[in-house]
Amino acid sequence: MARGKYTSGERAVAVIGVLAGKGLDAINEQLQADHARDGGDIKLLNEESYKMLVRKYAPSIDAAPDSRWGRTWDHITAPKSLRDL
Repeated sequence: MARGKYTSGERAVAVIGVLAGKGLDAINEQLQADHARDGGDIKLLNEESYKMLVRKYAPSIDAAPDSRWGRTWDHITAPKSLRDL
């Protein structure tokens, strides 16, 4: 059964994904991978929510896709150990 709202973790993945220039498929792949690892109900990002993030949220944060958001995406999707930083 689908949930109504996104969790804070799901929102973080969606927003950082958009700011990192990731497409809807990449964001949903990460949400599915998180669900497979953590369990619980899954809520994928729908196309309209993705478009709203791109049109409204990203500009309001004043952040065009750039390397900082790409590195942030890399860290949340595949964190490195402290010794590798």
